[in-house]
Amino acid sequence: MRVELNKDQSTKLSFSALVAAVSSKWRETAAADRSQFEAQAKVDFQRYSDEMKAYRLRPEIQGHLAAESGSGAKRRCKFVGVTKRPLSGYNIFFREEHARIKRAKDGDGALPESEGPALMTATIAKRWSELGAEAKEELNKRAAESQRASETADSLRESVRFSAELASANTPPLSLS
Repeated sequence: MRVELNKDQSTKLSFSALVAAVSSKWRETAAADRSQFEAQAKVDFQRYSDEMKAYRLRPEIQGHLAAESGSGAKRRCKFVGVTKRPLSGYNIFFREEHARIKRAKDGDGALPESEGPALMTATIAKRWSELGAEAKEELNKRAAESQRASETADSLRESVRFSAELASANTPPLSLS
């Protein structure tokens, strides 16, 4: 289209003029003709979404994306199934208690307006303070397991980062002979 429009004018076509010409031509196109392009765009967008999802799940890309994001601060990678920070015993209790309360409410799990998030948090905090030492100890053991899983993920991140650095350096491996 740009070539067609440039033939008609002696000067170069600006981007805004090109957009205006294309959009007017699109509006003039019959709906039957447009549906073909819209279907093609929908298929292409789905392909793109699937490819990006697969791309972002690759460990070496996750490390790269995490390094790029943020304002220069060192950020942790997001690995599927691993929390950003290890959970504390209270975090585990809060998550489980919150789910239990929501299930107990009206069948859909929605909270009545009189019980908003602040009241829900206060209720859960009160239940935590009333919880026995044995139950808290069990939750803290689960939190320690979560900590170990997080440390394993950290070491995996470091090995992925190291592998990516080695691959990008294009240096031959050291020979032991």
